[in-house]
Amino acid sequence: MAKETESEKKQYTIRLRALRSEDAELTWKWRNLPYVREMYAGHPFYINPEKEQLWFQKILTSDFPIASFGIEIVELEQLIGVCFFKDINLIHRTAEYSIFLIDKAYENRWYLRHAYFQALDFAFYDLNLNRVWAKIYEFNRKALGLIQYFGFQKEGVIRQSAYKDGEYVNEVILSLLKEEYDTLHRKEGYSRKSNISLK
Repeated sequence: MAKETESEKKQYTIRLRALRSEDAELTWKWRNLPYVREMYAGHPFYINPEKEQLWFQKILTSDFPIASFGIEIVELEQLIGVCFFKDINLIHRTAEYSIFLIDKAYENRWYLRHAYFQALDFAFYDLNLNRVWAKIYEFNRKALGLIQYFGFQKEGVIRQSAYKDGEYVNEVILSLLKEEYDTLHRKEGYSRKSNISLK
């Protein structure tokens, strides 16, 4: 993508929205990208449109135990990523968090910051969760650094828990508590109304 000139700069607003059936045409292509497949913790198989549609049918009409969201630039009506809360437990008030922005043109800290904050706001202030946790490959230093920037604390390592590219790799468990997020929220001065960027 060509770099925008000063005269072409626009204010872009990030929002979470429900995924729609038509999004599957884009997400199945994302899930077959080599760098996405490398970080994917599930099965190693390639995804075709039929598999993606079946998966969409499972998640589009239910919010438990998986809540899924599209990450969208409002002004462009453009989907730039997806995020999930998995294994939502309304007794223990916990969920696993997974987020990935796919469109490389929008993979910078500003978009990630607002996607993270909006999703975590939903988890802690709408669902009233107390603990959100994540599992990340130990070799994925970029993702580990990013999620720790948002306050997640390392809890431990699951040794050789996944098989990737011919070897067994470790996964790191991290978590964020609501009381910790409240502190981060105040420190960052974030609010849901502050999700506008000068791109």
